Parts: sequence; structure tokens; C-alpha cells
Amino acid sequence: MNAVLGTMEYGTSSVISAIHPPVVKTMKAKANNGTLSAGLVVAKDSNGDIVAYNPGGAAPLNVAVGVLTQDCDTSTDDGALVLRHGTVVLGKLKVGSGAPAVSDLAALENLGIFAVAGM
Repeated sequence: MNAVLGTMEYGTSSVISAIHPPVVKTMKAKANNGTLSAGLVVAKDSNGDIVAYNPGGAAPLNVAVGVLTQDCDTSTDDGALVLRHGTVVLGKLKVGSGAPAVSDLAALENLGIFAVAGM
């Protein structure tokens, strides 16, 4: 059997940089948690659901697990596309509503996610 379960074009995401092939995984998002926007650095809550990463918060919310590649409305979407390895556009990254700190970028690099300048 030769079936296509889905396709993804890297050029359509403004978050993923095309200079390195990405590893993107669908991960369960916490229900009714608002809209999580593309470029948001995410963590897993105590149930293993994707939520916003909070570097100054308590564990496990202070442990980055990836970057959202597209918006996720948690009132209707139960899964989120999360970049787990690859390159991201630095200007598109968000921690909360702001830009990432150097320590946030280091946390992403430990996961194999590298922020690069560009489009």
C-alpha cells in the first residue's frame, strides 16, 4: 500500500527557515487555552499538553520543547505542529508576547533548534 497521509511545504511556513530540513511533530495542545501563535516557544504542562513556555515559571513550564509552526486555536484544535529540530527565523520567535532572551535561544539550541536571521 502506498498512501499519503499528509504533506507539508516548508516554503508556506514563515517560522521555519528553509536552510535546514525541519523535524515537525504533531503534539497534543491543552484544550481551551486560547490561541497559541506561530513562532511561540512551547513547553509541556504536567499532563503532557503543549502550552506557552515560561522560562521564569515552575517546572515543567520552564522547559522548552519546541516552536509552534502555525497558529493553534485550542478551542477547536487539539493538536499543534511543533518544530522539534531545525532552524527558525529569529524575528518570528516569541516567548510569551515578547522576543526570546539569550537564555531562551540557548534552551532551543539544546534541543537542536537554531534561530537564524532572515525571512
